Amino acid sequence: MERDRLQEECDRLQEERDRLREERDRLLEERDRILAQWRAQPTLKTLAQMTRQRVDLVLEIGANKGQFAQSLRSAGYTGKIISIEPLSAAFTVLQGKCAQDCNWDCHNLAIGEADVETTINVSANSYSSSLLPVRARTLEIEPRIGYVAQETVSLRRLDSLLPTLTAAQRIFLKIDAQGSEGNVIEGGRSIFDRIAMVQMELAWTPSYEGQAEMGHMVDTMRELGLEPGSVAPSWTDRATGLMPEIDVTFFRLPPRGARPSG
Repeated sequence: MERDRLQEECDRLQEERDRLREERDRLLEERDRILAQWRAQPTLKTLAQMTRQRVDLVLEIGANKGQFAQSLRSAGYTGKIISIEPLSAAFTVLQGKCAQDCNWDCHNLAIGEADVETTINVSANSYSSSLLPVRARTLEIEPRIGYVAQETVSLRRLDSLLPTLTAAQRIFLKIDAQGSEGNVIEGGRSIFDRIAMVQMELAWTPSYEGQAEMGHMVDTMRELGLEPGSVAPSWTDRATGLMPEIDVTFFRLPPRGARPSG
């Protein structure tokens, strides 16, 4: 009798263990679903802004391995994407992704104010690589931005390059040029009538030597007919909790009195 009782208790405990495991797995799946929704919110907001601006092309400057474009695809964007990336290793990965997407092209270039060969500084984390020297204070905040190599790259002006790539007239320009945002814009002034919205990182205090001040960049965008419309966190100094840079999205406003689409 005692053996039977113990066996029944053992069976009950095993069933309870299995039930708890199933509950754990369910809760983990729910956690992952909620986290995925939370992480997708900025991209979904961007997609809504793109729809409102009637964007017909995403032009990504400094695409690295295509992370931003992939986030758009994961959120449901099916339109045309052109990604531009100067680093050879990152471009190889990007090229492989584009090969699997017939509506996504890529070019191994840097964008700036001239059509020349130049040198880019390769950072330890790859995506912080820049044509500009990095400031010492920036390295104190994030050592992985430190440079570990250099590469020779082709630099092109956007106003001479864009007409050879696309006839799109409502372009979303995504700039991730690590301090060279001002140079990208100055090299593309003549095509800005085709730009409907721009997203780029702006620093409260320049992270790179020669980087344009945030106020100057905002004034430049307004001069080109785009207004700052939304901001989002970029990266944070983990030691202080301060945010050295933010992502700012600028929009071309409709004529006064006109109703925006969407």
